[in-house]
Order: sequence, then structure tokens, then C-alpha cells
Amino acid sequence: MANWLLHQGIEVVLVNPVTTHRNKENRDNSPSKNDPKAALTIADVVSRGFYTDYAPQEAIFERIKTTMSDREYWVKLSTSLGNRIIRWVDLYFPEFRQVFPNWTVLRSLASLRAFPLPSDLWNLSADDVIECWRKQGMKRPGGVSGKATAVQLLQAATRSIGETRVLEEARRDLQRLLDAYEQTIRLLGEIQQEVEALLNSIPLAKQLRSMEGLGTITIAALLGCAGDLRYYDHGRQLLLDASSCDVLASTWLSVPPASLRDRSSSPNAETACCENTFS
Repeated sequence: MANWLLHQGIEVVLVNPVTTHRNKENRDNSPSKNDPKAALTIADVVSRGFYTDYAPQEAIFERIKTTMSDREYWVKLSTSLGNRIIRWVDLYFPEFRQVFPNWTVLRSLASLRAFPLPSDLWNLSADDVIECWRKQGMKRPGGVSGKATAVQLLQAATRSIGETRVLEEARRDLQRLLDAYEQTIRLLGEIQQEVEALLNSIPLAKQLRSMEGLGTITIAALLGCAGDLRYYDHGRQLLLDASSCDVLASTWLSVPPASLRDRSSSPNAETACCENTFS
């Protein structure tokens, strides 16, 4: 919409929605909120200079922003599925996490596929467990460490205190969760490749990669939300556009800094326009 207004010769500016919300009560000393009042408030704050000039970004930055938004959804979904798998293990095989503190490793996933319940291990030997791991696609399931892990898993199964009343339903539940989790991880891998391909077409991304501590996802989150950094005269402008100085820290959790209010096309920004400013 903003780009269409620009093509019509109408100047577009961005107003922080927090500014609009706070000034609604100041206008008539009333807590009432409605759309006509919001329009009047936006016009008022623009007349007083509380706005940001709209600067349309190149298509590549919009593509990065869309891809990172898509990635955020799948990251949240993978976290949710992972939490449900941990809950399942705690209910039906709580000793499993003593053997595999990190349940996402290949050997752990192969175990959950082959013998998720303690009863599945009662009649097996260490060699049988290793053979099952091999059938699950592990290239080196054995060795000293592999056999020691198999023995620990068998011992954990013998002393398990997990739920035993709904075994078949629990087994099907776990298989569905694992299928969904692995599918989500595969999609995240595809998105990672798409992000890398997009960044390879931006010279600025190559400069950012030369800085220690900035990975692919961090750079993509920054460029997707902030847009072309060449529009900023000083680094502090980027911090002023964020609701917190810990913007980049949120990428440590694999979540883009959604709080960053980019100067180009923030979906949360109120818009205002002025007629015939480009004539």
C-alpha cells in the first residue's frame, strides 16, 4: 500500500504506534479509543514532527524479511514439538534422558524410533541395540562408546518407572511427534539455504560476515528488519529504531528481532500521507 501511494505522488511517513496510543488520551483527556480518533491523533503527531520518513527498500531486503518471518514460525513450531517430545519421554521413559541428556542427537533419535518404551528393550542385548541403531541409518553405531551407551540404555530400561497403561497409544503419539519434528527440521534446513542464497547477492552481507560473532541468521535478521544499512548515518540510529538495545541478542534464540522497527515497511507502523509532495 505504501509503495502504491508513492507511485501516486503521495508522500508517506511512518508513525510509531506507541506514539499514537499514548497521544490518544492527550487529545481530549479521555481514555476512549476509536478509528476516527486514531486518524486525528496520527495527523496531529505528524504535524508536530513525530514521524519517520518512509524509505522503500529494494526487493532483496523484502525477500529476506519474508523468509525470516517464515523461519520464525517454523522455529517456534520446532520448539513446541521438542517440548512435547520431552514431555512424552518424562512420562513414559524418564530414565532415557539420563542416558541421552541431549535427545536431539542422532543416536537418541534412532533409539526413540526403534525402542521408545522400556519394555521394547527388556529382551534385547547390547549387540541387538547396536544393530537396531544401524537399521535406523547410523553409520557407526558401535564402537566402545556405542556399546557403553547401549548397556546404559538397557540398564535404564530395567529400572524405569514410566507409565505402562497406554503403551500403544503412547507409541503412536511419539512416532507422530518425531515425524513432525524431523519434517520441521528439514524445512528449517531448506530455509537456511534460501537465506544464504539471498545474502550472497548482497555485497553488504559479505562485509558483515567479516565481523566476528555475526552468523548467517543474525545477519539475515538484521537486514530483514532494518533494511539497507546504508540509509543509516550512524549506528545509534539503528538502536533508536529498536525497543531494546538487546536486539541482536534475540537471534541467539534463533528468533528474528521482531521488535526492531525498520525505516522501510514496518507492518506495525501507522502510515500518514501528504498530497502532491513529489510534484
